[in-house]
Amino acid sequence: MNSNKGGDWTGEEISRFINRENKLIARGMTEIEAEKLAERLVYRDRPGSGDDRKLCLECSNWSNGCKTPMAGYCTVPTVLQRCFGFLARSNGAQQVAIEIKGVTA
Repeated sequence: MNSNKGGDWTGEEISRFINRENKLIARGMTEIEAEKLAERLVYRDRPGSGDDRKLCLECSNWSNGCKTPMAGYCTVPTVLQRCFGFLARSNGAQQVAIEIKGVTA
C-alpha cells in the first residue's frame, strides 16, 4: 500500500481493498494485478479524488460482456473508464461502490 498517494488508509478502506483484491483474484487476475487495481480503486473512491471512472465489473449492465445501451461500445472489464451507459449495482437503497459480478464475498 502506497501512503504517498493520499495518506493513511482507514479501516474501511483496508477492508474494501482486501475484499476487492480477493474478488479480482477469483475472477482470474494475478495477485499483483488485483492488488494494483484494488489500490487504484481505494484512491478513486476517496472524497475529492475527482476520478469518476468506473469498472465494467461494477455495472449492472455488464455480465461477461457489455450490455450497455451504447451499441458497439467495446468493454474491458478491469479498466477504469467513463461510460454513459453505466448503471451502478445496488444493494437495497444503498449503492455499492464495487460488488464484482459473479463472485461472492
